[in-house]
Amino acid sequence: MKSYTIPIAILTLVLLSTSYGQKYFPEQTSYSATKIEVAAKHYFHSLDSENEGIIISALAQIGRMKLYFPEENFTELEKKIEDLSINGPTTNIRYRAFLVSNLFHNPATFASIYDATFEDSDALFTALSDRLNTTLLGSNSPR
Repeated sequence: MKSYTIPIAILTLVLLSTSYGQKYFPEQTSYSATKIEVAAKHYFHSLDSENEGIIISALAQIGRMKLYFPEENFTELEKKIEDLSINGPTTNIRYRAFLVSNLFHNPATFASIYDATFEDSDALFTALSDRLNTTLLGSNSPR
């Protein structure tokens, strides 16, 4: 057992150091027309998962992709996200789907965060929520 301690410690350090620098979202330049279509297809199927984490991750990736390409038409994804915002299995999924659905319906509202960098899905959802709240509160304020 003692002879395995050092190799295990080294392996742990290597794994931690290599995973630390990875980004949650791919760069916009990593997409091509084909990659967008393939990614959309995979994310569409991920939205059917029974695992909440997979659904939330797919929603985040779809949201990031829509921010990168606001003019891109993702009709099937949009329908699926709209359905999840109403009929999703958990409140967490419904709320996050609602945020991404708003991004699809009102891309101009989110123009100020198109180029933002998000370190993870929570940062993206927070930015979408903040932007939506600012817009809604701003339009309801007295003049």
